[in-house]
Amino acid sequence: MVENEEKFVLVCEDRAFLKVMTETFGDDYLVESAEILKEEQTLEKYRRQVKLIVEAVPSSEKDCAFLEQKLRHFQTDEMMAFVLTCRPGQKRLAAKMAELEVADILFLPCEETILRKRIGNIIKLMFLKKQALRDPLTKAYNRRGFEKLVQKLLRERLEKAAFIMIDLDDFKRFNDQYGHHMGDQVLTGVVGTLEQVLDREDVVGRMGGDEFAIFIPHVGSPEAFHQKLSLIFRQLEIQWLEEEDAVQVLSSMGISFFPEHGQNFEELYRRADEAQYRSKADGKHRIRIYGE
Repeated sequence: MVENEEKFVLVCEDRAFLKVMTETFGDDYLVESAEILKEEQTLEKYRRQVKLIVEAVPSSEKDCAFLEQKLRHFQTDEMMAFVLTCRPGQKRLAAKMAELEVADILFLPCEETILRKRIGNIIKLMFLKKQALRDPLTKAYNRRGFEKLVQKLLRERLEKAAFIMIDLDDFKRFNDQYGHHMGDQVLTGVVGTLEQVLDREDVVGRMGGDEFAIFIPHVGSPEAFHQKLSLIFRQLEIQWLEEEDAVQVLSSMGISFFPEHGQNFEELYRRADEAQYRSKADGKHRIRIYGE
């Protein structure tokens, strides 16, 4: 039996399907009802786990539109995949659904051996994708995974988005003084802190070393964004006692905005990085916006 963190989450209401899954995967998955998709708090619990959603293709065009909205809503979750099931006579609707980002479409009834093989392949691919797109230490997106997801979001009709670069101040000196074990704890703690204060739609990536990035696809009002930014900045003031010595790790931040500072990932990344470099040059532990 594997630990819960390594199990995949199955969202499915079909009892026959659940029976096949149990016979195939034993105890290596967790079962949740479809209601989980409406519960942000429960989904947050499974943020880092692979989630397989099994849904029946709706019987009408109207219901297909609702399903399409659901798929688009969850498209930023690289750990989630949808498998659609359909019955004879639904081929036209199934073809329409195939245009969306679904992992597979299964025509029922289906031989159990075929079902096991196809679902097994999907699960393997999802775990491989998870390993390829995530930083092994912090479990945040790595540079490749972060860039891929931000590029996908930028193809949507965003009004205003923010790209934030974060660099930990004097982290090399901290590592030299306290050791890489303590340094790894700080890096992991940074991601844990960001996940607590950010919204589900926001994206966190470790770009390398002690450098992190955040992409906020919906900035909202200037007042709301300022409050969010201040919260992030305060929460990243990491302090604790180490053998009666007060230890503190601070950060410098740089920000660029879509669309005024860039239309693509490279432009936003480069300009946020320039702003972050200026915050370092101005004395560290500061926030700078590109061009200001």
